[in-house]
Amino acid sequence: GALAGALPLQVNGKGWLGRMAVSNEERYQRKLGIFGAQERQRLFRREYEHVVDHGTWLFSPYFGQSGSDTIENRLKTDLNTYLPDDILVKVDRASMLNSLEVRVPLLDHRIVEFACRLPLNAKIRDGSQKFLLKELLRDLVPASVVNRGKQGFGVPLKHWFRGDYRDFLREMLLSPEAKTAEYLRPDMTKRLIDAHQQGPRDLSNRLWALLWLEQWLRQ
Repeated sequence: GALAGALPLQVNGKGWLGRMAVSNEERYQRKLGIFGAQERQRLFRREYEHVVDHGTWLFSPYFGQSGSDTIENRLKTDLNTYLPDDILVKVDRASMLNSLEVRVPLLDHRIVEFACRLPLNAKIRDGSQKFLLKELLRDLVPASVVNRGKQGFGVPLKHWFRGDYRDFLREMLLSPEAKTAEYLRPDMTKRLIDAHQQGPRDLSNRLWALLWLEQWLRQ
């Protein structure tokens, strides 16, 4: 109760009222982001509260004019931000670490240009994503592969921050040498760490973001 009142750890943009109250780019940022607007507002020290924004400036150029198709805008935004700055970076680093040469044939510019010209119902239909690609593959690969869900790049942060890296996390973010304390409220950082380590809520993605902010500030 007290923790929830001090730092609302809700999922942003849930419910029809919340969705109507924000722009398409802000709704996209809420879905992709880690901290909600209220969380950031409470997390930063008072002297920095005025510079905390929704971060929609990063995505606004890809959403075009209001009234254009929301899903197509999200696909375009993914193609220009999330894909080159996140997913492909992870593939590149992981493959280089293991001396592998990795190619991404579906990102051949001719395929991407063709996909961008397709109508939306060839990409998403009846809740199924990559609809046309799956239809093309049904006679070539087993159904268990075609219908399998996505396999992400997740690592067991939840368990690390409650186990082997429990003390390391506290030392980095709560010690007198913590650089994030210059910008963030240490009591709020501590509440996040305590809430995760006491369970059952999994706040590891937030703690991971703070840990890397701390590392970046130190360097």
